[in-house]
Formats: sequence, structure tokens, C-alpha cells
Amino acid sequence: MLFLQTLLFLHVTGAITLGFYLLLPLLLHSSLKQPEDARLGQLRLIRHLNRVGQWILLAQLATGGYLISLGTYSAAWITAVITLFTVVGAAGGMLGVALRRVINGRTEAMRQAFWYSAAAGLAFVLLLVLKKFPQIL
Repeated sequence: MLFLQTLLFLHVTGAITLGFYLLLPLLLHSSLKQPEDARLGQLRLIRHLNRVGQWILLAQLATGGYLISLGTYSAAWITAVITLFTVVGAAGGMLGVALRRVINGRTEAMRQAFWYSAAAGLAFVLLLVLKKFPQIL
């Protein structure tokens, strides 16, 4: 019982931490208003936090996979949740590449970074809705 409570605590803490993906579009938009040096520093920080978020996503997938095995969820719900996790991870990975390009001087990649962050944020919102209301599917 203690193991299950600890696992659930880690899963909920990870979900709260991944709220970073909800703030990403706002952070990227605010960096456009910064001077060049500050912008680069902020983009490096965002890229680092995104990398940490990718590791937390893996932990979420592991803890969530175990929790799913204990519950009774529909196949459609499980498929949708795993797909959304994949979308958040993929958008986060592509965001990291776009941010690296912006940091290296290719400013046209900033638009891509914004859209990848928006995709990750939207997928994360949908994931939260499905987790809170599993009876939807």
C-alpha cells in the first residue's frame, strides 16, 4: 500500500512539474521582447528545462503504466493517453532542436519553436482532461 501511495505521489508530482509545458508558449513569446543577450540566456534555460521535462515524461510514462495496470480503463482511453504522451514528448524533442537552431543564430526557427511548444502544451491539456475524466473514453 505504501508503494502504491508513493508511486501515485511521484506521478502527481511529475504531472505538476510538467505544467512547464503549459507555460512554454508564454515564455517563448516573452523572450522575443528581451535584448539579444537576455534572450539567448532565457532560451538556453528553456532548452535545459525542456530536456529535464523529457526525463520527467519518461518517469511519468513508467509510473503511469504501472498505475494503468492496476485500474480498469478502456482500450480507447489507454491508447489516447499513450498517444498524447508521445505527442508531448515528440513536440518537446522537436522544440529542443528548434531552440538549438535559434541559439546558434538561425532566428527563423523561433516560429517553429513557438508552434512546437504550443503543440506540447495543447497535448498536455488534453492529457490532463483525460486523466481527470477517464470515463470520457
